[in-house]
Amino acid sequence: MSLVKPLLSVLLCLGATASAQAPSELTLGPRADDGSASAAWIAERVQRARAGHRDLVRLPLVFHSDGWGCTCPLNYLGTDPISHNPGETWLNIDNQSGAEFPAIPSRQEGEAGERFTMSEGMVVRVDGYFTGDVEHVEMEDGESNYDLHEFRVTRIHNRMRRPDNARVAVIRTTEVGVCERIVHDDSPLNVRSRPSARANVVGTLPNGTRIRPVRWRGHRWIRIEAPVAGWAWVDNTRRACD
Repeated sequence: MSLVKPLLSVLLCLGATASAQAPSELTLGPRADDGSASAAWIAERVQRARAGHRDLVRLPLVFHSDGWGCTCPLNYLGTDPISHNPGETWLNIDNQSGAEFPAIPSRQEGEAGERFTMSEGMVVRVDGYFTGDVEHVEMEDGESNYDLHEFRVTRIHNRMRRPDNARVAVIRTTEVGVCERIVHDDSPLNVRSRPSARANVVGTLPNGTRIRPVRWRGHRWIRIEAPVAGWAWVDNTRRACD
């Protein structure tokens, strides 16, 4: 009987340790091949990031195929390297994982003497988070333009052979606070009364001034309260945090 209580204490301790070390369950989101639902999921992550809630997520990252024939960005959230579903799921990838992405599969095309290499694209499972920034890019054709959601990759898992049923997921959330921004412009940044390039200028901010967004209007305008209250064009600023 004298060994029962010590043994019970050891078992309880081991159980508590195992429980503390057990990974939290993923909060599953929509299927990655549902473009509209995935775009809404991304938009929610972006809004949360801007409010200081960093969601570490897992998603299938597509590198599109050359055979698609699209003048478009290289990366998006999805499951198919030769087709992009409707919705704003284009991504601007910042790989901070410390590892390289797998080599993109390719094949030889063309007749003898005129052979060329064509990328087949791929889908890779990655972890990371949305920073809240969105880059507007215009493609070389002069007609296509896209909004790319900045996604910082923290872990590269593997190339997905059959990603058809893949779903996005939130792993955990970290409270990091609202990220300040730094004026990054060749000339003083205009602060306007409304989020419009035609609105009255209520003040200017020199290059290097730190500002704190209190509200966003779309992806292009931020509301600030100091050192001048008004709206600023976000593309003329840069993030002041990781």
